[in-house]
Amino acid sequence: GLEEKSFPPREVQSAISRAKNDMQSPEEFLEQWQSINDWRKIRIGKVYALYNKKLREANALDFDDLLWHTVRLLQTAPDVREYYQRKFRYILIDEYQDTNEVQNAIFRAVSREGKNLFTVGDVKQSIYRFRLADPTIFLDKYRNFTPAENAAEGEDRKILLSKNFRSRGEI
Repeated sequence: GLEEKSFPPREVQSAISRAKNDMQSPEEFLEQWQSINDWRKIRIGKVYALYNKKLREANALDFDDLLWHTVRLLQTAPDVREYYQRKFRYILIDEYQDTNEVQNAIFRAVSREGKNLFTVGDVKQSIYRFRLADPTIFLDKYRNFTPAENAAEGEDRKILLSKNFRSRGEI
């Protein structure tokens, strides 16, 4: 019952996707916006609740659900989490600067507290903000790592790659 001009479907879908990537249920989304009486977001929250209901009735998940439900499964089912922690001896994440919070929660859950996690990234190359990538996830981890030459055995450490072997010098 909403006007498409006032509530463009793409904008509504984007708000729902953002909520799911923030691991926020329709109820939490509605509560947040009702607390500050945001009329527009409240309407979007009602669409989100109806959308989720329709997905459940169809026994379906959208892409954002696949990520969010994976996080919930790994957080609430120790046997599943431990299975994947054993399965993946090492985990390499390239383009880590383009990670969003729900993806990062999956990495944390399967990585044995980060002890077998190797991340590569360059915050200057972050290009997936439209997919809710959050370069600060990479920056926060980067800031907390010790330079490799000063790191103790087993300590998280950072290694700066300052030479580019893929391009000519002018580039």
